Amino acid sequence: MSCVLTAKMQQPFVLLGLATLITILLAAYRLAAHPLARFPGPRVAAVSGLFLFYHDVVLGGKLHLELQRLHARYGDSYLDPPCHLTLQN
Repeated sequence: MSCVLTAKMQQPFVLLGLATLITILLAAYRLAAHPLARFPGPRVAAVSGLFLFYHDVVLGGKLHLELQRLHARYGDSYLDPPCHLTLQN
């Protein structure tokens, strides 16, 4: 019995590696090169929409409180997940 993986057995690992690489490159782009990257805001929110999901669904609809807290912390404009700018007047 050998430990050599056949091409068919390697395919899931190649796809997983490719998906991981794409995710890392997208996150790096959104944090450094995106036109909205210069605006303040939570970095995790700039990378993924899971920030909104967590505060809206997991915490039971407390997203509006988090958005108010972010405006108090970052001022009138901040980067909202993942590529939106939120303004308050």
